[in-house]
Amino acid sequence: MYKKTKRIISFAIAIIIILSIFAAATMQHIIFTGNNVEKPPLFVKIFVDKKTGIAPFEVNFTPLVVYYQGNIKYHWDFGDGTTSDKQKPSHVYKENGTYTCKLKVTDSRETSEDYTEIIVTKNKPPAVTILVDKPKSSRPWKPGTILLWAKWADYFYGRKLRQIISFLPNSSRLLKLQGFVHLDAQVVDPEGDEITSYTWEIIPHTYTTIMGKQKKPVYVFHEKNFTVPLLYMYGEGDYDIRLTVEDSAGNTATDTLRYTVDVSPQEATWSTFKFMKNNFRDRLFVPLLSKVLGPYAESVMINNILPLLDRLPIPVLIALVEILVLLIAFRWNILDFTNPTKMTDLFGGTFAPLIEKYPKLRGLASNLLNKTKVMLEEKNLTSLLPYLQQLEKKWGLINLPPVISDELPENNSEMISTNLQHVTITVKDPEGDPFNISIHGIQVNNVSMVNQYNNTFTATLITPLPSLSDIYWHVDVYDSEGRWINQTYHFKTW
Repeated sequence: MYKKTKRIISFAIAIIIILSIFAAATMQHIIFTGNNVEKPPLFVKIFVDKKTGIAPFEVNFTPLVVYYQGNIKYHWDFGDGTTSDKQKPSHVYKENGTYTCKLKVTDSRETSEDYTEIIVTKNKPPAVTILVDKPKSSRPWKPGTILLWAKWADYFYGRKLRQIISFLPNSSRLLKLQGFVHLDAQVVDPEGDEITSYTWEIIPHTYTTIMGKQKKPVYVFHEKNFTVPLLYMYGEGDYDIRLTVEDSAGNTATDTLRYTVDVSPQEATWSTFKFMKNNFRDRLFVPLLSKVLGPYAESVMINNILPLLDRLPIPVLIALVEILVLLIAFRWNILDFTNPTKMTDLFGGTFAPLIEKYPKLRGLASNLLNKTKVMLEEKNLTSLLPYLQQLEKKWGLINLPPVISDELPENNSEMISTNLQHVTITVKDPEGDPFNISIHGIQVNNVSMVNQYNNTFTATLITPLPSLSDIYWHVDVYDSEGRWINQTYHFKTW
């Protein structure tokens, strides 16, 4: 019994020892394999606050790094030739383009990389338009300016006046006399940038001699809106006005305008009568004398009597000459009244300057022609109505609609760049009346302007335009007579 019990105890002890050894081996295996568990690789991801913008374009970069061991090193390559070793850098892209930014992260085990694209577009220039009340005006008549216009302003097309301007000091009061032409600038910047400078250039159409050299003066001003001092735009004639603006991004834009300065109505009085006198003399009086009195008498009148008439610029004398001419014409049947077209052209051209200068006479002529139309219709003489219409055109009594022209790009153009910035159109009213204009289209930043005068108008496009597409844009003009003139233009992109 004792021996049997001893064997059982020995067997139990052996079982316990075997289980202990097995348990120890199992724990050792777990510890060994636990120290060699395979961890995930280093992971890197780039995050930015914005990916697209306009140069100069600042971007803030933030990295996400997981499963790293030990210390981490960062290396950024921004794609434009610059780098950084900061963890969270900021970078400014100065030029437009597409840049690939790369981040390389290194820990104690390995290196990992990530990429992202940054798109930088060009800052667009502003759109500028010169604003004026009207593109033509008569200079003012003041007691102190009669000597100026008579002796200097129009002497050799204003050359003497511009010589005076070139030698006067900038502080001179003469250069600050209040003028009559007011200029203003309408500027729209697509990005809302600040307009940092305005440069106005006023360029007369004639040359002048300054310091022994022929020059075309350019007068420069820098205000946004101002009234041109009197001396700079007092001489009769055309002036080119050019405005250049610059925004805070360094982009520039230019608009031009031609302005005409006419003599005052008071000055025009004598010029008109003198023109009428010479017109009657050359076109009617001299030809009549040639047929009525013969070549000898004609020579006597031209060489002796007509010079005396030139010294007597009296409107009454002109009226008497007109009556005499008509009496002679009817008495001897010299003028060809059987040719209405010729007679209409003759009398229309003779009286046109006078009707143009005097509004009251213009109204009288218009009423007279209207009454004549009624009379001709009552008498069933409608065949003569075209000649009255010819007179109305020659005297400027028919209000013609505005004319739309000079579109850019030209209608039906092809292979136009998708980066085209704007379209332009020229609108001119024959009488110089104001009009309203609208430029619109699917790819156009629609613009509408009221009370405009003859000028070139611009509308910006929504860029980039779709490639290989037909682009249509429309121009609508409403004149002072309530008429609507519209035109549709087309071009194709590449």
